[in-house]
Amino acid sequence: MKLNPKNVLEIGCGRGYVLKKLLANGIPAVGMEKSTHCWHTRVVDDDHFILHDLCDIPYPFEDKQFDLCCSFSVIGELPQDKIYEITKEIERISNRNYHSISEIESVYIPPGYGNKLNFGCFTNMFYYGWINIDTLNLTQFAEANKYKFTQMELPRSLPFISESIDLIFSSHFLEHLTKEEATIHLKECYRIMKPSAIMRTAVPDAGLLIDKMKDGSIYDYVHISPGVEKAETALEALYEVLLSNHKFVYDFETMKSVMEEASFTDVIRCDPFHSQNQKLENETFVSHPTLSLVVEVKK
Repeated sequence: MKLNPKNVLEIGCGRGYVLKKLLANGIPAVGMEKSTHCWHTRVVDDDHFILHDLCDIPYPFEDKQFDLCCSFSVIGELPQDKIYEITKEIERISNRNYHSISEIESVYIPPGYGNKLNFGCFTNMFYYGWINIDTLNLTQFAEANKYKFTQMELPRSLPFISESIDLIFSSHFLEHLTKEEATIHLKECYRIMKPSAIMRTAVPDAGLLIDKMKDGSIYDYVHISPGVEKAETALEALYEVLLSNHKFVYDFETMKSVMEEASFTDVIRCDPFHSQNQKLENETFVSHPTLSLVVEVKK
């Protein structure tokens, strides 16, 4: 069945994985989700993610604004007394509807091109041919979901040929290394990257988080950090987000200095949802965009 939609609204979009794939294929798409946790960990920007409860009617959209409205494993979880009202509202804002009651059984593996490494991946692994790397043994998770995965202690001399890697990515990994360890790792990344290869790195943004501590909005992160929920002061909340289980902290100037020490000279600050490289933008995502500093370097 080919729907070929002109534009799409996904209700109950979660973190926005379906939206990201639609957008990468040139299909205008917006998601609606009630979870603040999902908003803080979303993989698409504000223009494509609406924080709104499905049971809160009317929706913030015009009549027939969307060609297709879809959902996956959402409709069956709604309160029975709200189904009729929700159905009528969906009919108001869209021309067509597609709603799946059960989870998708099979896993489609998108083809990928190039040699690409995702360091410190944890369970945020990527398809498209990415090699996902972590110090933890995540083999069972990777095999169940058909990801390419390699367990590897870091930092270390990387088992890749010099100038053989096209793209490198890491999200909330570098802060788990000391500054010295990070420099060792980044120098190895520089060695294995091809000329003109790009590396995209995301870490907690110390400058942003300190400002949020000062104005009290650090408590926004209660939705993604149990430590913030238990914190008795704004400083304690800052500690939980920025320092707990981390070995080093970064603002842009510090990150630029560490990158330059590893021989990278072209250090660019990026937003969490867009990259100067289309594959990085379409195939990867920053795990905590609302608190992240994201930089890209080119060899």
